[in-house]
Amino acid sequence: MLNPPKTVELANLEGLYQAHWSTLVRSAWMMCGSREEAEDVVHDAFIRLGAMGSQEITNPLAYLRRCVVNLLTDRRRHEALERRHRQLPSEPVLAIHDAFTWELVKDLPERQRQALVLRYFDDLSLKEIGELLDCGLPAAKSLIHRGLVQLRKEMEEQ
Repeated sequence: MLNPPKTVELANLEGLYQAHWSTLVRSAWMMCGSREEAEDVVHDAFIRLGAMGSQEITNPLAYLRRCVVNLLTDRRRHEALERRHRQLPSEPVLAIHDAFTWELVKDLPERQRQALVLRYFDDLSLKEIGELLDCGLPAAKSLIHRGLVQLRKEMEEQ
C-alpha cells in the first residue's frame, strides 16, 4: 500500500524554512539580480505556504519554487509597467562574486534566464522546470538550449 502524501504543517514550516531558505534565495537572486528582492520574494512564498493552513500540499518545496517564480514574474511585469510610465532604467545590484554570472545572463529573455537558473543552479530536472515555468518538457528543453546558445554566442563575442 502506498503511503499517503505528506502535507506541510505549521510545525514543519520552520524546519522547511531552515533547510531551504538559502537555496531559494540564491535561485531567486540569480533570476532577478537583487539580493533584497530575492529575500522579499522568498519570504512572501513562505508566507503563502503558511497561509495555506490545512490544505494539502504534497510537495512544499515545489510549491515554494513555483511561488518564487510566479512572484518574480509578477514583479517584472509591474516594473515594466512602471518603467513605461516613468521611463527610468533599472539595473540590478549584485555582490561582486555573482556579478560575472549576472552579466552573462542579464540580457537573456526572462524565461530562458529562469530555466537556466533552475537547471544549473538548482539542479532541477527538465520535468520540474517545465512544471515550474508552466510549460511542457519540450518547451523547457528549448528554453535551456536557446539560453545556452545565446550565452555561447555572447562569450565568443567578448
